[in-house]
Amino acid sequence: MIQTLPRLFICYSRKDEEFAEKLVNDLIAAGFEVWVDKRNILPGANWGDSIQDGLDSAETMLLVVTPESMTSKNVKVEWEYYFDSDKPIIPLLLKPTKRPFQINRLQYVDFVGASYEHGLNGVLARFGIRDQITDPKVGTAHQISELLSELENTSKKMRWTQVIEVGEQILALDGNHKTAREKTARAYRILGQSYHNNMSYDRAIANYNRAIELNPNEAIYFYSRGKSYYKRTEHDRAIADFNRAIELDPNNVEYFYLRGLSYDANDEYNLAVADFSRAIELDPDNAEYFSVRGDFYQEKGEYGRAIADFNRAIELDPNNASYFEARGATYSRMPNKQTESRRDLAKAAALRNE
Repeated sequence: MIQTLPRLFICYSRKDEEFAEKLVNDLIAAGFEVWVDKRNILPGANWGDSIQDGLDSAETMLLVVTPESMTSKNVKVEWEYYFDSDKPIIPLLLKPTKRPFQINRLQYVDFVGASYEHGLNGVLARFGIRDQITDPKVGTAHQISELLSELENTSKKMRWTQVIEVGEQILALDGNHKTAREKTARAYRILGQSYHNNMSYDRAIANYNRAIELNPNEAIYFYSRGKSYYKRTEHDRAIADFNRAIELDPNNVEYFYLRGLSYDANDEYNLAVADFSRAIELDPDNAEYFSVRGDFYQEKGEYGRAIADFNRAIELDPNNASYFEARGATYSRMPNKQTESRRDLAKAAALRNE
């Protein structure tokens, strides 16, 4: 008879995310269907509704017990809901912790006084699976072959959450599997981009972190994470990521452009101008790059250079009102250029009224 395994809900504190991630991968590899917020809440979804659906759809809760989780309001709400619903809760004792009396009376699995593998076997034993995990990275060629077929399938259908689930199953069996690492990393990056577009920058960065961990030689992963850091105004981290992206792909104009904006945010004028100049070298027909560099020259009083850049921006995009406004503002600061200033500002107003 084929054993039916329950769907599991992982309840944990963000401080224990690394353990939870490893546990989820190993449980999926053992055949469980697992609900965990990081993977199952889609970009743009309502957080509270998604948690509710996860709690209701799962049959058993694995509660990661640490001092941090036992003082977390979100964790408390989740395990209390299961307790009130009379649904099974299996505490996983990760650190010595004072536990509420409702949790203290439950039989727990001990990860404190034993190896991780021993603790994992303890979890599996609660479901009638005996000592099947000795090294979660070791699996059979047959298992990996079947999972690879599923990975290819889900990749073609662009089901990125499923790609991650299947990819992580393969990596739990063989952590160095090249195809699994590449495809899973790509899926994490695509999900990260979705979170970024929805302004969920923390979650975007968490996905980019995993993508980079799996494939640290892909420039666009560092660039993507750098964009999220930039949006969070963590400009030093953004610059570090753009630096690495440029090391891996030194001819990508976008990397220089966004690093230049980050340098600007850090008040590093010379470095910003250098990056905008490099962006112009790589893409000399992009009007925006000339306009941005012109703004910098204007701020520093280098009006001749600013005018030259605005002239080129206007040549490339003669219907952009903002370029005429910028040039007009620059002329207004120069002696004997008021006529030119009025002419440009009038042209800008005319373009905006068209």
